[in-house]
Amino acid sequence: MAKKPQQPPPKADDDNSVDTSGPSAVYDKEEAKRDAVKAMAEYLAAAKAEREKTARLRELRLAKEAEEAKRAAAQRETVQRDAATRAKAKADAKAEAKQSAIDKIRAAAAMKAKAASAKAAPPKSTIKAAARAKGTAKGAPAKSESKSGKKGKIDKKRR
Repeated sequence: MAKKPQQPPPKADDDNSVDTSGPSAVYDKEEAKRDAVKAMAEYLAAAKAEREKTARLRELRLAKEAEEAKRAAAQRETVQRDAATRAKAKADAKAEAKQSAIDKIRAAAAMKAKAASAKAAPPKSTIKAAARAKGTAKGAPAKSESKSGKKGKIDKKRR
């Protein structure tokens, strides 16, 4: 078989095979320029709108972050205040329990001392009763023997 000779591809003009001769070509070039200007204006408007949108969103984001930071600071403050309150309540409860224990110990010691003193010395009423029985209580006449030798009679001289 015989090989067919390859034909070179057709050459393309700079205008994509647009006929550059005649009034139609001039109109096409002017239309292309107007389209280019219009496209550039649309491009610039879109870019400006994009920048404005980005700036607006950035402001919203920064405001939101500032609000979140403020809220987080307030929450941290609340947590710290609550922790301090809990610590104070715990310390107060501990101090109250300690004071209660001290009071119980003091009360027990007082009761023990009272019991010990009751055993060591009879109460004053018992002492007075015993003294009256002997006749030596304060304000009671002393019993002594008189010259007559009788016991149990009151010595009138001492009275």
